[in-house]
Amino acid sequence: MFAENAAAQDKYWSELEDAGIVETESENERDSGGRKWFAALKQLGFVHLDDGTGCATVTAVGQTLLDQPELVDTIFLRQLLKYKIGSPLERKFTAGLNFRPFVTFLKMLYLAHADGLGGLTRDEIMIFVVPLMSEDDADLAAAFEKVRRFRQGYQAEQGAVAKRAFVDQQYAIYAPATPKRKSIRDYTDSNFRYARITGLLTVDGTGGRFKIAPSRMSFVETLLADLPSLLDDEVYLAALYNPEAPHLPLDDTAVVEAQLQELQTELRALGDEPEPASTGTATTLGQKQARNRTLQSRVTELTEIRFYRQQRSLDALQEIRELLENIRTKKLPAGWSYAPAFLEWALWRLLLAINDIRSPISSTRGFKVDDSVIPLHHAAPGAADCSFIYDDHIVVVEVTLTRSDRQTATEGIPVRRHVAKVMDEHPDKKVIGLFVAPSIDINTYDDFLSPQYRVAGERIHRLSIVPLTVKNIIELIDKMIEQNYIINSRELIIILNNLLESKQNTDDGKEWRRNINIAFKKNIADLASAQAVIANKN
Repeated sequence: MFAENAAAQDKYWSELEDAGIVETESENERDSGGRKWFAALKQLGFVHLDDGTGCATVTAVGQTLLDQPELVDTIFLRQLLKYKIGSPLERKFTAGLNFRPFVTFLKMLYLAHADGLGGLTRDEIMIFVVPLMSEDDADLAAAFEKVRRFRQGYQAEQGAVAKRAFVDQQYAIYAPATPKRKSIRDYTDSNFRYARITGLLTVDGTGGRFKIAPSRMSFVETLLADLPSLLDDEVYLAALYNPEAPHLPLDDTAVVEAQLQELQTELRALGDEPEPASTGTATTLGQKQARNRTLQSRVTELTEIRFYRQQRSLDALQEIRELLENIRTKKLPAGWSYAPAFLEWALWRLLLAINDIRSPISSTRGFKVDDSVIPLHHAAPGAADCSFIYDDHIVVVEVTLTRSDRQTATEGIPVRRHVAKVMDEHPDKKVIGLFVAPSIDINTYDDFLSPQYRVAGERIHRLSIVPLTVKNIIELIDKMIEQNYIINSRELIIILNNLLESKQNTDDGKEWRRNINIAFKKNIADLASAQAVIANKN
């Protein structure tokens, strides 16, 4: 139990930072962050606030989440299927409304799937879904028809300026009464983040469209065919705080057994042979649900391995290039809040393509991915964004969207710390840090020019960190596509070592930046010939 006051909010925010859930030092965010997080916990039924004392207690639902964090997807699904706008918890601000945002969102995404649209863009959600405020099928069908016309009109426009003008025009026509654009963007993003915890939703690989996860489509169809009813006010709070409500398809033995069969089929398609579902001790519903989770985890693991193998192709490189270009030009369709995670993901995919990794694929990334191998969030603080172990080297990848002189202040120490940590963990290998940003401040070059970093005020590490811009990475990809040649890990290490050598005989960041650009262009000019030179040396 805790009081909802400023001190509690500040303490709560500090705990969130320590846990790696948030990463900021903004006083404004510290003031409001705890309050926002608490509001979400309250509205979704994880805590109950006593209006008289101002104290909060963990509900049975919240306790279930604490006791069984491995069930977070199912727990959030139950809560989102109950949570409605216009509930007794927030009647003061939502009088006259009575609908479940998650149900509206899920139904609209399914309509997009059934119609072949491949999901909904954030603009489509902001203009047509958020203002809908209804889960009635007739209302949804009418709104979806507007989405279809919008998509056709948007695709007919030529050029980014014309497309943006079209979006603004449609926004003014169909969503004139909604709050200012930033507020509705934030609302859309937060709703999708919560919905994504269910595991039912994902983002496409371009960062462009929100959609139902292909691996969960059959479950969604079963769920939509028999949706739990919208709760009346009289029973709302009791149901909201009940961890077993509402009844889900996964609460039925027949559905669980069907899913087990599907998962076994998926595993066989991925080259694995699971034990028959009828063997062992999986006889009760709970045991079958547990087996379901075990098989799902195995499917996800094998899907990631298959994804890794698919990256070493020119088609995959083109996808990575387009994603990086959208980030570089701040045109990521899903919105800028997704840019940190997708920048990490793009660099991760690129180094997967370079191949020759000597560690489990899942250990190469510091961020979590969903069943479609799409990032759920950016990497948590305290560890590298990506780390790739090769025969004699390790490449530690750190990315940021921070620009100007703030870049050194916010990234300089963490990047050095992460590289030094990997050096301590692998004293037998040479560790090279690769720092990537849309633009790199001159102070960052000055900072990484010095190799010395003292750990715990005692031991001195001599760090090797190469700063490259997103444009540099795109240039490398362009050369690989142009030359129909994908470099391997040894060639990557040679390029990085050459860039490190370019800082010799200079203590000026500006000069090193100039040397890096010259050396980089020289190293990527003829990748296949460079490989021939390497082969002749050995």
